[in-house]
Amino acid sequence: MSSSGDAENRRSTDSPYLLDTAADRIRAESSGSRSTPIAISPAKLRTSDQRIISDASQASPPPGYSFATHHGQMTKVVLKETERDESNDETPVPNWINSSSAIDAIVDQAASANRDWTFGWILMADGIQEYELQNDVRLLGGEVLGANGRLVRARLPGDVARLQTLLSLHGAAGVGAVPSHVKLPHAFEPSAVHATHAVFVTLMTDDPDERWRHKLESMGAVVGRFDADTRTYAANLSFRVLTEIIHEDFVLAVEPVRTVKGAHDTAVPAIGADALRRYRSPGLFADGGASVPVGVMDSGLNINHLDISSHRDSICGANFVTANRRTEDLDLWVDQNGHGTHVTGTILGNGFGDAMLAGVAPSVRDIRFAKALDQVGTGDTLS
Repeated sequence: MSSSGDAENRRSTDSPYLLDTAADRIRAESSGSRSTPIAISPAKLRTSDQRIISDASQASPPPGYSFATHHGQMTKVVLKETERDESNDETPVPNWINSSSAIDAIVDQAASANRDWTFGWILMADGIQEYELQNDVRLLGGEVLGANGRLVRARLPGDVARLQTLLSLHGAAGVGAVPSHVKLPHAFEPSAVHATHAVFVTLMTDDPDERWRHKLESMGAVVGRFDADTRTYAANLSFRVLTEIIHEDFVLAVEPVRTVKGAHDTAVPAIGADALRRYRSPGLFADGGASVPVGVMDSGLNINHLDISSHRDSICGANFVTANRRTEDLDLWVDQNGHGTHVTGTILGNGFGDAMLAGVAPSVRDIRFAKALDQVGTGDTLS
């Protein structure tokens, strides 16, 4: 006979359930009603115990171990041309750049948006830098927005004459617009009309006035938060809306919100932690990491573990798992799964319980923890 806890665990590991929870979170963000409180650890942080090493010069390694010797700065030299791996020098060029129909596709895209311009890409000629194109593109009524290798994200003129002039520039080797089918990965499959897909919609440009948010909403999307660093909105869409927004020129790509699961296959000796702890030599770990606050995103943190709680100045964090919220809030400082405590111990365990099991930076004083995985170690990419 299964317990209610077993039922909760089965439900938490079920991908559709996790994605439904992600969709609920996007819906809450769309209405501006969601916030994540910060939970301060109630642990009594002990700083008087002399087993903490505050003076690096008095440190001694655990039995059977020795400190690494500092041999000075690593020598740095520039590779000769013959030694370079030139296989990565060339930016892969999509087949829609400079295709026979590239200019027509851009003009049609601008007309579809009812504008005299549209979003697209410019392929820079060899040896040309992004800034060298900016003024010429601006004179043609366009704008350079950013670059990825030789591919420049831009606002392009929407007529044949100006596009041909752009192509004649010495810095431009090609132009194109991303075809709609390229924006939609194979992960999406047609489903029931009323099914909801939690997705990330990446834009071609920023959205300071929320112009593109309103456009997505007018097409039937429930739009959540915006990540300015990646120009990405979290949104809930039906498959019908999904197949419509990929035709919008301001949309660069649409990706599904996915489920994730924690995995931790390494141990402290395997990553060379003992060689990194150089108490008697210069370097990042000269003081055991005491000067570096550490942040971890995982399943939870057991603050009753002596290697975690002792000799710290502060431990604080928040739960970002919204499924079974009350249970997961309580698990933030318990970590039933154990993965988060294991990973944090690998990073900063101080060896109070067993010096042989100290982490890479045992003298870290401040810990910041984000619970992004549930009690069975799963979560979603929206957290």
